[in-house]
Amino acid sequence: MKAVASIALARQLSLKETMAAGIGVGIVVMLLSVIGMIKKAADMIPLPIVKGIQVGAGLSLCLNAGSMLSNLSLNQSKWDDNLFWAIGAFSALYGFSRLPKFPFALLVFLLGSIFAAVEVATSGGILPAFGFWWPFTPTIPTPDEFATGFGTAGIGQISLTILNSVIAVRYLSEDLMPTRPAPSVTALGISVGLMNLTGCWFGAMPVCHGILVH
Repeated sequence: MKAVASIALARQLSLKETMAAGIGVGIVVMLLSVIGMIKKAADMIPLPIVKGIQVGAGLSLCLNAGSMLSNLSLNQSKWDDNLFWAIGAFSALYGFSRLPKFPFALLVFLLGSIFAAVEVATSGGILPAFGFWWPFTPTIPTPDEFATGFGTAGIGQISLTILNSVIAVRYLSEDLMPTRPAPSVTALGISVGLMNLTGCWFGAMPVCHGILVH
């Protein structure tokens, strides 16, 4: 959920406030899906509007990333966290933009994981342990945390989720896999609702089926 992530980073929302935003969006999207309102919206909204929402979401994330990068410099003392790597990653992304099947994001993630492991090892820290975590204890936001999280980040995410994570995904599925039946907007909306109403109570980040480019 791009709007929730951007606002949570920009305004430094707490874990429970971020969870509350996802829970609120999940409830609204689930309800609108069950009563058929999202299907009606999909029949009425022109495709260019959906594409415009996608472009706006992508630009907002780019601007947020740019504001965070403004605190870095080429001469920063940390070898693994400076503007040099940011420029290099952007240049590589641009260079591989014509190879849609190239796993650029996965390679950047793996490189970042290696950097983090080296940083911890050289600084005398303890490497993280790997294993299974069973979230048996739910974390419940207070009414104030829910009002802050949902009011600040959740309300603005609802329209973006419906357009970008439900309706646009249906169009993309039809275009990329024309030989397979595309999921209905109702099924996608219920899926988004279930994901957030299941995971957010246990501290999970709000999630969706969103896409940025087509």
